[in-house]
Amino acid sequence: MILMFDNSAQCVFVCSALSDPAKRRILEALSRGPLTLETLASMTGVSDVLIKDIIGEMESMGLAKIEEIEEKGIRRVFARALIPLYYDGDVEGLEELIEEASNEILDAFLKVVNKRQEDIEKAFSMNEGRYILSSLINYCFAAAFRKACKELNEGREEEEHEAMKAWIKEEAKSLRRRKR
Repeated sequence: MILMFDNSAQCVFVCSALSDPAKRRILEALSRGPLTLETLASMTGVSDVLIKDIIGEMESMGLAKIEEIEEKGIRRVFARALIPLYYDGDVEGLEELIEEASNEILDAFLKVVNKRQEDIEKAFSMNEGRYILSSLINYCFAAAFRKACKELNEGREEEEHEAMKAWIKEEAKSLRRRKR
């Protein structure tokens, strides 16, 4: 696994979040989609008060975002992951797609590396040997992967907003049924 951070403080925070069982459970739950703070608390076993503090801390480091959504007269506070956390083999049924995509991605990347070999050698020289060549190639792959993930996630925010609104609409329907 290769992790890239904007700064060392974010690195420290992410590492501490991953080593803290409660924070890790929160990131795991939010990686699947946005959740109300109440639902997040019940799913993770973290108290309502502590959930707000942890999510606030995660929001300040750019790992999560808190949003208030109002729909049909109901207002709820949701949290969503800005940096989702996935585990190898976590989602079943995608193995063949992942295998095919990884082979094609690696082939395409290696073609670019071969074509741009001079750039890699120049970076190696500019950095006075602080990196081995394979480390520079891994860095390029990780940075390209990170950029591609950002582009893929551009539509995620809109999808998450729609999911939050749908959640509230279902809650409104449920409240109307209970009132009858």
